[in-house]
Amino acid sequence: MSTPREAPESDGRNRARSGSLSSNVPRLLVRAEEMPDVLGISQDTFHKYVKPFVPIVRCGSLLLYRLADLDRWAEQNSERLLEGGR
Repeated sequence: MSTPREAPESDGRNRARSGSLSSNVPRLLVRAEEMPDVLGISQDTFHKYVKPFVPIVRCGSLLLYRLADLDRWAEQNSERLLEGGR
């Protein structure tokens, strides 16, 4: 099982919602709009290549993603380049 990681810096909305929780608290879930930043990709790339393959967690109208599912997606989609760059 993967270890929870810290999500990227946000615009402060999380801090207001989480009350007194420190930003150093590891997160298990990230909001949908944070996903491209977490993965280091564009919104378009996320919507085309990642979103269809990673399950969501609904909390009312809020869509969340588990970091463990992102790790699994990355592992399933990783490949090793052969010597010679092919």
